[in-house]
Amino acid sequence: MKRKIYVLFLCLGLSVAVLATAQQVQNPVALLPLDNNGVIVQLPSIPLSGSPSVNGSLILGIGTQSNNQPSGVTAFPANQSAEFTVTFNGTSYRSSFIDSGSNGLFFPSASQVPNCHTFSDWFCPSSTVSLSATNTGASGSPSGSVSFQMGNFESLINSINNVFPDIGGTFSSGFDWGLPFFFGRNVFVGLEGTGSSLGTGPYWAY
Repeated sequence: MKRKIYVLFLCLGLSVAVLATAQQVQNPVALLPLDNNGVIVQLPSIPLSGSPSVNGSLILGIGTQSNNQPSGVTAFPANQSAEFTVTFNGTSYRSSFIDSGSNGLFFPSASQVPNCHTFSDWFCPSSTVSLSATNTGASGSPSGSVSFQMGNFESLINSINNVFPDIGGTFSSGFDWGLPFFFGRNVFVGLEGTGSSLGTGPYWAY
């Protein structure tokens, strides 16, 4: 039996927060009788200028049905906190993660990406900046480069659009690949202690 859940993501109005373990709940996918080893988040590409909204799919299971078979993706093992290593500007951040609930890309400030005047926690370069970082599995491999772009947050949010692939802000604790990371990718999320052809979770794959 194939299961697909359609979801709507809106990008603004969220902020980065870390909940104490006691306030966290188990992923409900793990409690399903079938297709319970992970999910795939599918979101289309959107232009740098943004979009009013975006529709995506959350597909249950990895390698359990004809519609959730992994192909051409690389799995990055994570630790028990779902973290792996991101190297950016020559510095490695081991407490890094992927999170569709973060509305931007959040990382330690870089000199080539100045902060905004009004929204000081966000980035506001005078023109769109192209950047790259390297993701490495928590076990030390594999590694892969990720290219991304950063636009002017203040200019973008004053447009008619609500969802952007190129907004971000300062996050000192690590690298948070937020919602913009998902645009144009199929992101596989392997749940802890479950197996698939991509390995045993937790892992991220794309």
